[in-house]
Amino acid sequence: MATSFPSSLDSFTNPSASDALDSVSVPHADQHANLNDAMEAVQTKLGTGAGTIGTWTTFTPVFTNFTLGNGTVDAVYCHINDLVFVEVRLTFGSTSSLTGGFTINNPVGTANGGPSWRGSARLKDNSPITYVAGFIQASGTQAYCYKQNVSGSNIVAFGLSGTYPWTWATGDTIDLEYWYRKA
Repeated sequence: MATSFPSSLDSFTNPSASDALDSVSVPHADQHANLNDAMEAVQTKLGTGAGTIGTWTTFTPVFTNFTLGNGTVDAVYCHINDLVFVEVRLTFGSTSSLTGGFTINNPVGTANGGPSWRGSARLKDNSPITYVAGFIQASGTQAYCYKQNVSGSNIVAFGLSGTYPWTWATGDTIDLEYWYRKA
């Protein structure tokens, strides 16, 4: 019998202690063949390597309203079933620029509709100033980074710009950590 995994679970017949190796109802050779096929399917699903489930993969993010210039970007994602975890660190160089409405494209697939985005950002000035920021879904393929601020008696999400929350300079960083459910 060929395995049904991963589309469905297999149902194997277990031999009893009194079954002979040449049993017609539970043939010994068939048991080995079935279990070997099933194990091969499991290994194919899990993959190979030290971190087979949820292996972190580097990627080159695509940004809107951000130019890396001579800055640096370290970006990885981990894809487990329909969940994608993303970590990105942007370090500004002297020719990096942020002009507003900062978004990042998803490394894998599109996000499922609804409340499927979760995450945070750390905005670090090259001084002691650090702010925590967040994300909202800009589209099925983009996350929008914002900083919350008080406006009157309301807490409002403000998009980043070249001068908000400060004028970005060499050594400033944006650390992004978010996850989304892939459609």
